[in-house]
Amino acid sequence: MSGFLPTNPRTHKPRRPCGLCGRVTKLTKTHVPPRGAFNSGIGKRMVVGPNGSYVLESMGRPGGLAPYGHCEQCRADTSPWDDEYILWAKSLVQMLVESPAARRRRVVQFAAPRVRPGRFARAALAGMVVLAENLWQTHPDFVEAVRTGEPLSADAGMRFLMGVTPWEERREIHGAHRRVAASVLLDGSPPAKPEKTLSAMVQWAPFSLVLVDSEVAATYPHTDCTPWLEFGVNEVVPLSLQLPCVRIVSDWVATARDYEHSLV
Repeated sequence: MSGFLPTNPRTHKPRRPCGLCGRVTKLTKTHVPPRGAFNSGIGKRMVVGPNGSYVLESMGRPGGLAPYGHCEQCRADTSPWDDEYILWAKSLVQMLVESPAARRRRVVQFAAPRVRPGRFARAALAGMVVLAENLWQTHPDFVEAVRTGEPLSADAGMRFLMGVTPWEERREIHGAHRRVAASVLLDGSPPAKPEKTLSAMVQWAPFSLVLVDSEVAATYPHTDCTPWLEFGVNEVVPLSLQLPCVRIVSDWVATARDYEHSLV
């Protein structure tokens, strides 16, 4: 099978639910983003610290950042799709680095006559659903469309958002599915209305990816690419779109306020 190698059972994690199918079994490591898309060094992941606060933890080593997330079968089913993600990532980086307009653009025009956007989206989301803990329970139709590669024919309540990010931007992944963020003002003003947090994020050049509830998707500076899930993984189509340049402006990324437009 192209793009897939069986894992060593000795490296599997103790039994817990697979992020794609929910089956309780030993899990394999899942590269987020795919290993061939520049995921070969140190990144950061949001974790809960000893006092209950959220902290950024350096994670990764030669070989890339890869939390345990998929059962062996789901890994075998979805890993071959990484080829499309890797192709897009390498092509975009080459274009950004070699372009005379480098570091002067707020948006990047992406156009290709023959690509597989359904395959790209699922390669990205296969890892992101692992970060969005229990998404397979709360949004089963969405996760099933990711896992099987079959077209998603209806709005499943989640949106897949995408932008580009500068090469020097910090590399980070984390999830906060079904949580809320509340702001407390020190001047005594009434607290702001709590906001739904993103379910998962991958900030890893050249892409800024967000998985978020449909209700708040429009508040993010990214482009909504959820319609790509209407294509199957092998469906080849022409594609043209504009991707905004996006960077992180907060230590902890939870809502749209933690992103802003940038230059690439």
